[in-house]
This record gives sequence, C-alpha cells and structure tokens, in this order.
Amino acid sequence: MKYSSEGLSRRKFLGVTAAGLVVGSGGVSAKTASSTQVSKMEPVDYSAQRDGAIGEVGPAGSLSEAWGGGVSAWRNGVEVGPIVGETVYAAGERLGAFDIEDGTEQWIFTGGPPPEPNPEADHPDVEPPTVVDGTVYAPIHYGVFDAFDHVQAALVALDAETGKKRWRVEFPVKAELSSVTVGDGLLYVVGGDIDGGEYTYLYCLQPEDGSVRWRQRIDREEHSTAGAPHVENGLVIATQPETVTAYDTRTGETVWSVSQRQTPIKDQESANGQLFITRARGIVSYDRTSGDELWSALPRVQELSIEAIADGTIYVHESTDPGITVIALDAETGEQRWKQAFSQNGYVTEMATDVDHLYVDIYRRGENGTIVALNRTDGSEQWRTTDVDRSHEEESTERVPRGILTRIGSLLYAGGAILDPATGTIKQTFTHDAGVMTTYRVEAITAGKLFLGGGGLIVVEGETTQQGTPQPTATEPAATPESTKMSSTARTTDAGPSTTAIPPAERTESTPAGDETTATNGPGFTIPAAIAALGIAGWRRRR
Repeated sequence: MKYSSEGLSRRKFLGVTAAGLVVGSGGVSAKTASSTQVSKMEPVDYSAQRDGAIGEVGPAGSLSEAWGGGVSAWRNGVEVGPIVGETVYAAGERLGAFDIEDGTEQWIFTGGPPPEPNPEADHPDVEPPTVVDGTVYAPIHYGVFDAFDHVQAALVALDAETGKKRWRVEFPVKAELSSVTVGDGLLYVVGGDIDGGEYTYLYCLQPEDGSVRWRQRIDREEHSTAGAPHVENGLVIATQPETVTAYDTRTGETVWSVSQRQTPIKDQESANGQLFITRARGIVSYDRTSGDELWSALPRVQELSIEAIADGTIYVHESTDPGITVIALDAETGEQRWKQAFSQNGYVTEMATDVDHLYVDIYRRGENGTIVALNRTDGSEQWRTTDVDRSHEEESTERVPRGILTRIGSLLYAGGAILDPATGTIKQTFTHDAGVMTTYRVEAITAGKLFLGGGGLIVVEGETTQQGTPQPTATEPAATPESTKMSSTARTTDAGPSTTAIPPAERTESTPAGDETTATNGPGFTIPAAIAALGIAGWRRRR
C-alpha cells in the first residue's frame, strides 16, 4: 500500500533498500499485456505494475466520474489493481472485486483479525493482490488504526470468482510482507519469520496450500519495504541492502551473489538479460544469468534512480542540489548519450517515451509541477508546460491528480490531464475536490477510463475514447522467460489495443470471525467519505 502523498517518486519505495527485487522485464509487458485472464502463470512485466494498468483505449473529450467507492481508505490509501479481464481489484481496509464497466460489486474480502488476539493488531490493511490462474494472493498487514506502522502480517489465497478463502499463512512478527511473485508453478514472497523469529526470509510456497517448499534468510534494513522477488529462467533474485543474490527456483540453492558493501544498492531494474543497479554513486550492469559485471558508469553521480528503459537506452535521473538531471545511457555499453539539467528542485515522478520524445513529469510541493518533452536522440527540450493545477496548498482543494504518464494514440496522458504530445497543449483535465490530507492518483488507464486510487476509488470516463498502441512508459520487455510473475497489480488491457526445509504452513479451510468474503450483485458504491492516510503523509511505499 502507499501513503497518499504525491511528493515522492514512484520508484522511491520499490524495495530500494529492501530484501527483494522489482525489475522491469518479462515476456508480456505490463504496459501492453493481454486483456484476457492470465492462466498457466504466463510471464508478465514487473516494475511499474503496482502503479496501475495501461491499455489501448483511453478516455477523450470531456471527463466525468463514471463510478467509484466500494473500498475505503485507511492510513495507506486505496490502491487500484490488478485489472484482469472485466474485473478491477481495489485494496484498502478491505479487498474488493468490481465490474470494470459499471462498478458492480462482485465480492468483498475483509482481512479479519489475526488468530491470536492482539490489541496492537486490531486493524487490517489489505495490500493489492497478485491474480494468477483463478487465484488471488493478497498480503495483509495489521496495526493500530491510527499508528504509523504495523505489527504482523498474513498471506491469503482467495478464489478469484467468489472471493472465498482457500488458505492463509500467518507471519506473526513486525516485518514487511511483499507482494507475491509467481513462477515455475510456485509462489515467492519476502517476509518475517513464520515461526516468530527475528529474521527476514525469502520464501518459496506451494500454491495449492501455502506450505513452505524452502526458505532463505536475507538481510533487510529496519523500516525498509519488502520488494517482490523477481523470477526468471529458473532463478529467483533477491536484493538486500548490500547484496544481490540469485537462487534456484526449485531448490533454493545459491546460484550467484554480488556484493556492494562499499556502495549500498539504491535502485534496480532489468531488461534484455541485464540487471541494472544504482548505488550510492553510479550505476552498474550485470548479466542476469551469471551475475557477471558488464559495465559501470557515472561513478561520481549520487542518488541515481532508474526511470525508463526503451530501445536500447536506459534513462536515469538524480535530484540532488541544485536541481534535477536526466541522463540517457547506452544500455549495452553504459556510454552516456546525453544529459539534460533542470534548475528547479523537486522529484521526477514519471517518465514515458514514444518514438520521438522522452516525457518527464516533475513534482514540486506547493506548485503545479512541470511536464517536459525531450528529444530522445539528443535530449534537447521540445516543450514544457506548468499549467496543470496540482497545487497542494490549503486554499486549493480542486486539483488535477498525478499518476500514470503515457501516450495512447494521439494523446499524452499525465495523471488526470490529457495533452497534445507534439506541443504540450492541455486538451482536457479531470479535477477532484479533496482536502489537504486527501490526494488521488491515476493508477490505471484502460477500457476508455481512468482509475484513481488514494483517497478512495474513482473511475473517470470521457465523452469519447482514444485508441492506439500504448507507447513504452517504463521498461521494454526482455526475452520471454519460461516463468516469471504477475505482480500485485499486474497490468492488463482492454480488448481494444524461486535451503532450509520448513514444516508445511497450516492450511485453513474455515473462515474465522471477521475474515470474511461477501459476494454481491449490487451496484458500485458512492465515493466513501473516509480520508486517506489520516494526515500521515510524507512517504509512499509501493510493492
């Protein structure tokens, strides 16, 4: 889940210092995945999946709210996704499945209390699920309603059609639980000790009952988020604060390990057989199969973040004083192609590319922010706009939400704004009436609609639709692996465009009090009045 602050890049809490790796490759790009229900654990992309779905049809013309509600926001806000076929999932205080067209509620799952009463774990926070082969895998964190942190967690498996619980595994310790990666017919997750110990583990679970096939102890910094493991070509890769390790998916044996003890890992992505890692200074590329170093670059540049990989180019940025610098590197050699500096401070929240442009969305608290189009060949600025009202000042409650940046057909979508990609001219905007402590974010664009999370679930439609192949907005797909994962909000589109043996986890067939699923046929709810984050905003973690 995320805090509803919009002041941080979507990459900042993707397990950067966590035990786990979220990377951007796969046989089917999350940006352009099929609209059909994923079955047989087909490969899909990873990195930006938790931000929503991008399809081949977006809204156009005048924008208005179509439906919303059904899931209320707690301290971390509502997150939208995945969108699978005609069903959209949304997670907050509970997990809901809704019809994509009219919001009809299919079922609602409430996390319920832990099996052992705990006054400090009286409130469930359901995370966005992984949906694969008719099963929904959802992490749940527990804490006090108005507390900043949680105290324990659980992983549940639900029937995707009915929401009925199939099994549940408890993690009775204060440690983050990642979303689930599916690969080689197995489940992979990073979390605390299921036996109540103090360490963090990478687990391999059996999908039929949640029993542990193997686990490996890994390190994680205190208060860091748990990045979802990356599974590909028989390897499951876990990133620790100073080490990247690849394990055999079936046995859990170490295949290779790379240490970065002098330069802790900050960010990571993957594409075309390469693993890219940014450190305290610079960026390094490794062969994803062998762990061999291929190249290193920018050894003097601090706090780099990887934002996009497309057509053999990796785009990174650093936001240290006196401003923001975007740098384009040759993904094969690490050679710098160009760089472009911006004098303003702030955060790069999104990047996207089309054939000619690299689009950059820059956020600065209290200001509208800036959207810039750069020439992909030489980095020269083509246009910029500062006219989208995204101010978070107290007197401004009507504002355009931030979110996904992508081009579909002849339109550029930047959160709740639609622009002309050639000139930056604003064509349409959707504004929401929100207080200072309540913000919304566009987390999916598909089926001719915008899907907003944060302060609640809002679905926006246009008078007409825009159809066209989505342009790459994060990482291009690598060579198709035999197995990988569907992430916690794996993207699908509309029809228009892996060694310690552990005893099996207890399988629970019955549903304890409060741990319930309610199936309904009623219409979608109205927007809830609950305020996301309850005033706690300052960072946003995303798995």
